[in-house]
Amino acid sequence: MSSIINTTTPESSSPLPNNGLDIVGFENQVNRLQGTEASDSITGRNLGDILSGLAGNDKIFGGQGNDQIFGDKDNDLLYGNNGNDTIFGGQGNDKIFGGQGKDSIDGNVGNDQIFGDKDNDLLYGNNGNDTIFGGQGNDKIFGGQGKDSIDGNVGNDQIFGDKDNDLLYGNLGNDTIFGGQGNDKIFGGQGDDILQGDIGKDTLSGDKGNDRLIVKDGGNILTGGTGKDTFEFVFSEELLETVNVITDFQVDEDTIIIEGVGDQKNINYDSTTGIISLNNKDILQLNSGLNIDINDIEFI
Repeated sequence: MSSIINTTTPESSSPLPNNGLDIVGFENQVNRLQGTEASDSITGRNLGDILSGLAGNDKIFGGQGNDQIFGDKDNDLLYGNNGNDTIFGGQGNDKIFGGQGKDSIDGNVGNDQIFGDKDNDLLYGNNGNDTIFGGQGNDKIFGGQGKDSIDGNVGNDQIFGDKDNDLLYGNLGNDTIFGGQGNDKIFGGQGDDILQGDIGKDTLSGDKGNDRLIVKDGGNILTGGTGKDTFEFVFSEELLETVNVITDFQVDEDTIIIEGVGDQKNINYDSTTGIISLNNKDILQLNSGLNIDINDIEFI
């Protein structure tokens, strides 16, 4: 049977075919409901409920208030519904829907699927190879450890891939995307985006808008797309190890910035090969034959 956490018995509690329970809370009061070790269905109501699945492949529905939902173990299906909900997936490969409201979702351990839906959400994949979809609103999304796939969707989102080889999409809006460690693929989408590759051999694609693409080491491939794009390279020994490639540099529209070099700079562009060298080290591959004035490269 269902166990009660500090408050009431549920309005209804009936057995399911899998030996779990179908547990429904009361209207107009805070329900604190906990499932069993089997696969349960738990439904909150119109206030801010506290719902916990325990073990089993549970289905938990938050209702209309600002709910706290805990999937706990196994592969759970969790719905925040309306309200500003806080949802923890726990262990297992969970599917989590925030619904309307400013939700905070943590997938925790497992290969989770997380959907923020409307409003400004805070979404954490945490451990595992997660798939995260921000939905509408200005979301802040953290992939965590694992090979994550993140789509900010609509809004001015902040996306952090963290560790491993991630696939990151800003989509619509003016997004800021940090790849973190690993060989990431980062796509800005529409809008004036900021893309930063960090550690690893990354692929950065600004797409539409006036984008800023930033890398700190070598071996990256950068494509600005349409718009007046800025390609920024933070100087380090790693930057000199492997050539970075800009696939679509437009002389009259785009800008190259090299940060942290200081006064000790000797820069050249070979129009035959398309190579830009710094202090006799090849650092950038552009298209050959460009009419580049090397003095137009900015140093900060």
